Amino acid sequence: MPSSTDRRRYDVACPIACALDTVGDRWTLLILRELLPGALRFSEIKGAIRGINATILSRRLEQMREEGLLQLVELRNLATAYAATPKAEALWPILVALAAWGSSQPEADGTEGLTPAAAATAFVALRPPDAPRQAIGFTLEGARLEWQPDRKIPLARVAGQAGLEIAASPLTLFQLVTGRLSAATAQAKGQLTLSGAAPGLFLDHLPRA
Repeated sequence: MPSSTDRRRYDVACPIACALDTVGDRWTLLILRELLPGALRFSEIKGAIRGINATILSRRLEQMREEGLLQLVELRNLATAYAATPKAEALWPILVALAAWGSSQPEADGTEGLTPAAAATAFVALRPPDAPRQAIGFTLEGARLEWQPDRKIPLARVAGQAGLEIAASPLTLFQLVTGRLSAATAQAKGQLTLSGAAPGLFLDHLPRA
């Protein structure tokens, strides 16, 4: 299997080029998008990233381990999973910034390949900076993530009940936070369910006209 040293690199002193030497390959940031909220097994990563085959994913995961971005962990059921390292966690603000920038691109109008982690990251990236700093639970196609603003990586795969719980598809959540769909319309069509102790605060987390 080729090692990370076999990849084409810029090999210049520019700090942006140095960063791209580590995370600029295709798939790397998408893998981190899925793993920063919590560890996943190989099959779960492959299922979340549209278009990647098992051979390429296996190679990329190994390269990311060599770069110090990923580590192997053992889950409670003794299954082996991949988890982000502190080096990878430092990239969280960059992923959030990319999500904010990418949400305005024409290609973001599509409907394919939007995972729960991608939609929730876009929600975090685009919510108004003065929105309430409260925990928010997302149930998106059966997957639950929670935004916990005081954590280093504020988006996590955890069970529980937050003050505001949002149940929707990843596409609906993305359309809401990008202003492509109103909360009233989504609720009327049964595409959005709000619950918890403070469901009325949901509108405070959406972009304002």
